[in-house]
Amino acid sequence: MRYYVTIGKGEDAQRRCVRFETTADGRCIAHVSQFEEGDEHESRTFEVDGRRLAGGAALHLIVDGGSHDFSLEKNSDGRELVWRGERLAIDVVDERELLARRVSGPSQGGPRDVRASMPGIVVSVDVSVGDEVTEGQTLLIVEAMKMQNPITADGNGTVEAIHVAAGQAVAAGDTLLRLDAPL
Repeated sequence: MRYYVTIGKGEDAQRRCVRFETTADGRCIAHVSQFEEGDEHESRTFEVDGRRLAGGAALHLIVDGGSHDFSLEKNSDGRELVWRGERLAIDVVDERELLARRVSGPSQGGPRDVRASMPGIVVSVDVSVGDEVTEGQTLLIVEAMKMQNPITADGNGTVEAIHVAAGQAVAAGDTLLRLDAPL
């Protein structure tokens, strides 16, 4: 599975494609490449090991022998990566979500349903009815094929209805929640 990561916003944003591989001896290898408009460039490979700290609020990574501590925090604009005292906007989507964003095109105003792209189990619902959400903000997490997949807002809006709860099984195409976006 490939993950597409955008760190920062606007023209200064850095976009990377990350693919993980487990070797026969159990090591985790990350293949990281620059990603621009569907093209990947300059792939680099890193050996990675990591642990969640503080109940999952922080992460400790060892990348090619170097130690790195960071955390991911939610804010009103989505998520932030906090590393070495610096806060950076971050958006992470897997290849299925990226494809769904491309197929659906730019978001339009008015009510729209957020649907499951594949069968799975709802792990968490991270919003409530009436919440204002921003593009890229995680709405809920669905586990499919032993992978936790964040379902994110494709644009700004308000949560109008929630049709699922944590622990509920969903089929591909099921409506998860409804957003009402400004016109």
